[in-house]
Amino acid sequence: LISYVSWILSVTGVVPSNPVSIVSILLIGILVATIFYWRRRAELRRFFRLKFKCLLTTEALFLTVFAAWLILRFFDPSINHTEQPMDLALLNASIVSNLGAPEDPWMRGESVSYYYFGHWMMGVLSQLSGVPAEVAYNLSMALVPALGAVATYTIVSTVISSREKRWLYSFLGGIFAVLVFGLMSNLEGVLEFMRSNAMGSTNFWNWVCIDNIRGPSPAPSPTWYPSEFWWWFTATRIINTFDPSCIGTGVDYTINEFPFFSFLLGDLHSHVLAIPLSLLILCFAWQFLLMQLHTWKSFTFDQYLFVLLLGLSLGALAFTNMWSLPVFATLLAGVGFLRSYRNMEVNIGSAFG
Repeated sequence: LISYVSWILSVTGVVPSNPVSIVSILLIGILVATIFYWRRRAELRRFFRLKFKCLLTTEALFLTVFAAWLILRFFDPSINHTEQPMDLALLNASIVSNLGAPEDPWMRGESVSYYYFGHWMMGVLSQLSGVPAEVAYNLSMALVPALGAVATYTIVSTVISSREKRWLYSFLGGIFAVLVFGLMSNLEGVLEFMRSNAMGSTNFWNWVCIDNIRGPSPAPSPTWYPSEFWWWFTATRIINTFDPSCIGTGVDYTINEFPFFSFLLGDLHSHVLAIPLSLLILCFAWQFLLMQLHTWKSFTFDQYLFVLLLGLSLGALAFTNMWSLPVFATLLAGVGFLRSYRNMEVNIGSAFG
């Protein structure tokens, strides 16, 4: 929300984006939150008492995942391969932007022609904390998986707790979901280990036919695990079409990244920065599914606030990674259809007694 307000004020030429204006927006937000808390303190205190375990779990989970990725970035802080230089350039452009949209790093005097809101949000955190862009980059690569882990845990544990009241079940389900989100990959890794140990015939590997691992390994690896440079990169390049003998150039080369690969690679790219926002939209979708349907005239303040935050989140997701918009807009439309259909069933059931 702080980033959104600072961006709106900057691109409209009202207030420049700098540490003074961002801290001012933060202080205003703290004031609004304090007023909100004071007016609903009894309700919020009751919420804290009821959800004490859940709150402690999410805080501990965030700190654990954040610390784990910080340690990894500590040992691999370089920003010098794949799309990292471009991502650092966009982050820098967002940080040094003063009044108006960030300047295009490749075309002097022009604004960035890209969906850059994710980099803008990380830039705002950089200005608030006073750390340089290269440090903010690596901190961001630890922050995104931590936020994604907390959101994943929240969604799954909430869905489970809506059916099963035992906290342990929702806790275990949420932790398992976090492991799937942050550590799991596809089965290409199994093939890599097989190939490193000279397993599989030529016919088997021709049948598998994955680029860069065509045919059995000429000799077993000196270790029991793959030892080639960046051997894990192939796991995101498994979809391609070759001739029957798996020889020649592929005709439909595609890229299929999964979260752990992106975090390990270290590209602060738009599709990575969109992960927490995508999961936030899923949280909103679940809440929307549970909401009571009302006409606009009968909406309460909380319901208007929900609609506003949902719209802001969907818009922020589109501006962070435009390709995510059709997917999650369709998801929300589907949830709206399910709600309307269920409401229609209830009304028809009531009519027929």
